[in-house]
Formats: sequence, structure tokens, C-alpha cells
Amino acid sequence: MQMQSIPRRLYNKYSNRIEKELYKKGLLAAQDLCLPDFMVIGSPQSGTTWLFQNLIYHPQLYLPPNKQIHYFDRHFDMRLKSYANFFLPGEDKVKGEITPDYGILEQERIKFIHSIMPCVKLILMARNPIDRTWSAARRIFTKQSDRFWEEIDENEIYDFFLNQKYSYPGDYEPGLNYGDYSRIIKKWLSEFPREQLFIGFFDDISCEPKALLTNIFEFLGVSSDISWDDFPFNTVFNKNPNVELPRKYRDFLEDLYCEELERLYDQFGGKVANWRC
Repeated sequence: MQMQSIPRRLYNKYSNRIEKELYKKGLLAAQDLCLPDFMVIGSPQSGTTWLFQNLIYHPQLYLPPNKQIHYFDRHFDMRLKSYANFFLPGEDKVKGEITPDYGILEQERIKFIHSIMPCVKLILMARNPIDRTWSAARRIFTKQSDRFWEEIDENEIYDFFLNQKYSYPGDYEPGLNYGDYSRIIKKWLSEFPREQLFIGFFDDISCEPKALLTNIFEFLGVSSDISWDDFPFNTVFNKNPNVELPRKYRDFLEDLYCEELERLYDQFGGKVANWRC
């Protein structure tokens, strides 16, 4: 009896999984691929689009035209070489990508990233978790779902506050959401040294955008001696519908993030003092 051939999709899935194991164990050389020099790992609604729109104007930097590649969460079944091909046009520059969902990846996925890119630099943009969550809710429930705010059931909103996953498939840490910065930082620093992580703050985009970009350029090892006229650092991108945060939702979010805000204050002090409940 003639054996049936393995469906190509199934074959690709398992061969790609084997490929990653070979890279992870060092049996294939990841350094031979054109992998990024830096990744912006978070967080959504925290100024990452603003950062992308400014970084692409730096002559020493290269980012793929699409802001979010989502290789390490949604498209991890692709070959690693396919991911590396995104960065080939910038092989002579400092290459990077911005996928804000990476912050809440599972630990095993972070371990894999470290195994293939031990020297990659990481950037986390942080925003007051209460404001960040409310901004995400406005985007999801009105801008993306094309509904009026009055049409949304409050239970749907509370559920979103507790389960902020944007309804996308991905290998995310269970119970971890985008505003749990202290846990996100701890997870990534369990694999990477502290000097490879830059933490920027959303508030600085409006207060001191040039200083923020200068610090990021220095972190990435590129020149800060540039013509600022080329950078849209004063532009607001992806502005969400202006819906004021109702008191009942603010009370809920303050209870949800109260302990986290105290942990962040202990870690960053005055930088996040106005975030406290």
C-alpha cells in the first residue's frame, strides 16, 4: 500500500519547529542571519507608534516598513530565516523592529529570543497603566469595532480590563497584561542583563521628546547629532476617540493597579509619582 504524503502545511509546521530547536541548541548559527539589533517590546498605547515614526527618519537606523512584524507571537510558525529577511535591506545599519505585544510573551519564548540574539537591545515604553488601559479600551471598542460608546455593555468593558489580549492568538504569559510593568521587566531581565533594556516613559513624549529620543539614540549607539527638523517629534499619532474615563471605571482600574503602581514607584520614584492612585 502506498503511503500518503504528509500535508505540506503540517510538514512545514514541524520542520520549522525543528529548525528553531537547532538554532536554540547552537547546531545552526543564528549569527549567520540578518537578525535585528534592537526590539521595542512594549507596550501598546504607550507611544510606540510615535517612536516608530521618529526612528525611521534616523539615517543610521533601519526598521521594516510595517511597524509590527509579530514574529515571536503570532507568526512563530514561520522559519527564522524568513524573519531575518525583513532586515536584509538594512544589513549595513542598526536594525530593529517594534512589536509592543512582545512584552507579555511566555518565558520560554523570551529564552528563545536570548538564545538567538543574546546581545539584542530592548526598549520598553511605559505609560500610567490606568491611562494606557483606558486608551486601549477606547481604541478597541470604538475605533476598531466601529461602535458608539453608549452601545457597549459595561460588563464587556470590565472583561477587557481584566483580559487585555486584543483577541489575537499568541504565546502570551497567562494572567499577565500590558500594564504589569514590574513583572514584564522582571521576566525579560531574568534572561537579559539590565544594560540591554531601556525604559522610556510616555509622559516624556509631550514633556521632553527630544531628550527622550536622544537617550534612545545613545542607547542604540547611533548619533544624536542630527537635524531635528527631519523628525516629527511633536506630532500626535493614532489619537483615540476622546472619551473621558468615568468614575466607576477609574475606581475599578485604581483597585486593579494599586499595588503595581506602588511597586513602580519603589522602582522609578519621582518619574512615576503622578501615576499613584
